[in-house]
Amino acid sequence: MPEWQAFRAALRTIPELQDLVRALATADPIAHLALGVGLGQTAQGDSTTFLSTWGELLAEGAVPPALAAAVQALAASHHLPAEFVEALNPA
Repeated sequence: MPEWQAFRAALRTIPELQDLVRALATADPIAHLALGVGLGQTAQGDSTTFLSTWGELLAEGAVPPALAAAVQALAASHHLPAEFVEALNPA
C-alpha cells in the first residue's frame, strides 16, 4: 500500500532537497509555491502538481542527478506507484 504521507515526511530529511526548496524561494517563487502545493497534494495521493513542477525543474537542470536518485529511491521504499517513481528520475 502506498505510504504517501510518510513519503512526504521523509522528504524533509533530505538536506539537498531542503537546499533546493530554499533556493527556489528566491530564484523562482512560482516553482517554489508549486512544489510546496504539490507536496501537500502528494500526501493526499494526488501527484500531478508535484510531478509537473519536478519535471520542469529536472528539465532545467535545477535538480542534481544525485538528488533525483535519492528522491526516487525514497519513493520506491514507500511503495508509491511505479509511474510516479519512474517520473522522479526519468532515464
